[in-house]
Amino acid sequence: YLAGGVDSGFHHVDASDKEPHLYRVKGTCKSVAIWQVPVRRDSMNGGDVFILVAGAEKVWLWCGVDSNKDERAQGLKVARDFCAHDHVKTLDQGQNDGEDEAKDFWKYLPKHVSQVKRSLKIKKESYRDSLVGRFNPVLYKLANDGSHSFQHVANARMIRSVAIREPKFKRYLLQQQHAYLLDTGFHIFIWLGKEAAASVKHDAVSHVHSYIEKHKRPELPLTILKAGFETARFNNFFYDGAESLPPASPATNA
Repeated sequence: YLAGGVDSGFHHVDASDKEPHLYRVKGTCKSVAIWQVPVRRDSMNGGDVFILVAGAEKVWLWCGVDSNKDERAQGLKVARDFCAHDHVKTLDQGQNDGEDEAKDFWKYLPKHVSQVKRSLKIKKESYRDSLVGRFNPVLYKLANDGSHSFQHVANARMIRSVAIREPKFKRYLLQQQHAYLLDTGFHIFIWLGKEAAASVKHDAVSHVHSYIEKHKRPELPLTILKAGFETARFNNFFYDGAESLPPASPATNA
């Protein structure tokens, strides 16, 4: 199975009341992925978590009755990234997602649509969470010639950090005369070097649109950062020195 992506036929349009987006979150603690799926009730199933985005002020997290805690946690994190004021409306299947109780949500996912003669229903879980593949974060350098192209720089390596291993890049890969796109799997960052060309800074969002279309990626939350103003979340994907080693076992007397 794909480690996240989009169903065929999508074109880039920012999520809005007229053009909402629906995302599926599935997996386990070992590997959780996100897909952009058609905004239809039969895209949903009771085994996963779904995010409905109808603009920065209208974001819902719908949790299937059989969804797991890892899907819920990652889904909430992504939903908050989409939401302007961190006000995500959480709906749990069978508890507070009734047709009348959550009518603002279901109006985007009607039971009947003109193109389909049958009634649309939420499906059962389609396959096991353990079959979801892991998306490995990837770093690209943006072209500064106006072509909206990008050059692959590196895939993240699993680096030990304290007691766990996390995907990271060496920080020296970020050079001040360039701009970069980092796709973490759930969030896209644009990093603008201090000496990057003005044209690439101006076209940063267009680069993201081109990347999404070429690589069939979901339209993920986007953050644009200037060098020197990085967030802790962005910095967590980079390291300066050598890979840290696991702590040595305590010495024992013979």
